[in-house]
Formats: sequence, structure tokens, C-alpha cells
Amino acid sequence: MTLDEFAETTRFIIANEGINRFVPTACYPFRKQIKVLAGLPPELDPNQAVIEWAAKEAQMNEEFLVAFPVDSQRFKIIRTVGPFSENETYSI
Repeated sequence: MTLDEFAETTRFIIANEGINRFVPTACYPFRKQIKVLAGLPPELDPNQAVIEWAAKEAQMNEEFLVAFPVDSQRFKIIRTVGPFSENETYSI
């Protein structure tokens, strides 16, 4: 799955729920599984905390993508496959 493909799904969720209700979300395309992380303390760096959480849920070298809000107008997606990682910030 590409960053843009997951961004399209994320925008759909945000349009229905609002950015204030959007929580960090992980997608595991091979397993066709999506998980959400509720209760992320605001003092934690979401880049690090969300990646660590999603990586613990991933199988060895499994592709996963995470999306989380950056501010009231933007969200970030990080895609990881083994040692490779890429990210992009999107406007809602």
C-alpha cells in the first residue's frame, strides 16, 4: 500500500469523524488488518510512540503504515517495510 492510498482512507475517516476524534491508526496490508491506538499521552512524541506501538504489532519485516494527527489541519503517515521507512504529511 502506498502513502497516498492510506492517506485517501485516512481523509475519509477524518471527514466522517473529524480530526479531533482521529486517533493513531496502524494498517497491516498483508493481513488486511487495521488497529487504533487510544489514549496516547500528549507529552509523548507521536512519531516515536506510534511507530513503536505499530512495530510491536507487526510480524517480522511486515509492511505497516501508521497515520496520526499532526495538528488541526494535517496528519502524518509513516510506511515501514523491514529497515525501509518513508513518511509524508498531508492536509485534511
